[in-house]
Amino acid sequence: SKGESPAEKAASDALHTLFVLDALPFGASVEDSGRTSVLQSAAEKDVAKVASQVGAYATADQIALPGFAGAVLKLAEKICDTYTRSVIQIPSVVMTPSLDAESYFEDFDLDTTKLPTLLPVEKTILVRALREQGISEELAVRANVAEETRLEAYVVRVLIDRNDVDYDRNAPLLQKLATQVVEHVRAQNRGDDEAVANIVRYYQKDLGDAVYAQLEPRFHHVPVKLEVVVGTKYELPKPDLLAVPEGTKPQDFRALIADKSKVRQMLFSGFRKGLQALTKFNSDSERRFVMILEDDKDVEKWWRVRRAVLHVRYDQDHVYIPDFLVETATEKWICEVKREDQIETADVQAKKRAAIEYCKHAGDYEAKHGGKRWAYMLVPHDVIDQSKSFAGMASKYGARP
Repeated sequence: SKGESPAEKAASDALHTLFVLDALPFGASVEDSGRTSVLQSAAEKDVAKVASQVGAYATADQIALPGFAGAVLKLAEKICDTYTRSVIQIPSVVMTPSLDAESYFEDFDLDTTKLPTLLPVEKTILVRALREQGISEELAVRANVAEETRLEAYVVRVLIDRNDVDYDRNAPLLQKLATQVVEHVRAQNRGDDEAVANIVRYYQKDLGDAVYAQLEPRFHHVPVKLEVVVGTKYELPKPDLLAVPEGTKPQDFRALIADKSKVRQMLFSGFRKGLQALTKFNSDSERRFVMILEDDKDVEKWWRVRRAVLHVRYDQDHVYIPDFLVETATEKWICEVKREDQIETADVQAKKRAAIEYCKHAGDYEAKHGGKRWAYMLVPHDVIDQSKSFAGMASKYGARP
C-alpha cells in the first residue's frame, strides 16, 4: 500500500502468496495448508512462529531486502492481534461416555387428559378378547367381576412387554402410573366397578400404549462415568456453509419481523460482534438474544455454534449442539435459548449437566494456558428483552462449574 517500504511491501506480498495463492506443493493435503498453520499460530499468539511461516513464502530476493525480517515481524504482530480479536478460542474437549451405564425412567405423574376416552364393550366381546389374549377361561367367564385380580396388573403387563421397561428397576413407578390409569377410568365412569373392569381389561393395550407414550421420553441411559480427553491446542470457529435459496436477501437482524414464524427461513446480517457476517436463527427469541449481545458492553464477541467445532456428548449416544458461544473480558459462555415450558424436561436438563461438565474441562485447560473461565447459561425464551443485560441473565440463569 501507499507509503510502504520495499521490505514492508515484500512482507505483504509473502502474506498475499500465503493466503490468496496458498502455494501448496503438488499432492499436498488441506492439512498442509500454510494458511491453516499460520492461523493456528496466530491463535496461540506466537508472533515469532507466524513471522517464520509468512517468511517461508517470500522469495530469495525479498528476503535479501534490508529490513525484511523486521517488516515480517511487525506484520506477524498485527496478524496475531487482529486474529485473536476476531475469533473465539475453543479448547479441544472430547467427552466419551463409558460403556458402563445405568438406565432408568424419571418419576412423573400421568397427564390423564392425554388418555383415550373409552366405553365398555359387550360381555361376549370382552370374553372373546380375553381368551385371545391368553387369559384363563375361568377369568374370561367371570370377566364382569372387578376384584378377580388387580386391574393395574393389566396395564403393567402391557408396559413390561416393551424391551426398554424393566419391572424390577421401575416397579414403584409402573404401579403408580397403572393406578392413575385405573383411577382415571373410574372417575370417567362415576365409580361403576363393572364398567371400569370391562374397560381396563378390554382396552389394556390402548391404555398401556398411551402410558408408554408419556413414559418413553423420560427414559435415561446414563454412563457411570465420562472419559474426557482434552487436546493440546485450541479449536477455532469455522466458516458457515449456509444453504441460501437463490434470490434470498439478508435482513438486518434489528429490523422488525412481521411474521415471526418465518424466522427459521430468513438470513440475517448487520452484526458488529458476531464472528459470522451472515447467520440464521431457529426462533425470534434467539434473534432478540443476539440484540442483547450486540448492545451489551461486557460482551466482546459471539458465535453461532456449529457442530464441527463445539458439540457435547450426553446420555451415551446423544450429541448436543448449543446455540451460542459468547466471550466477555473474563469468561466464555455456552448459551442456550429454550422455550420456557421445555426448561425442566429431562432432555434439556441432561444437556445442561453435560454442558456444565464440558465447561469444567474447557475452563481447566484455559486456566493452565492463561485463558478464561467457562460457564453455561440456559435462558427461558420469555425473559429475553432489551431491558436485560448479559451479566444480569448470567447471574440468574447461568451455572459455573
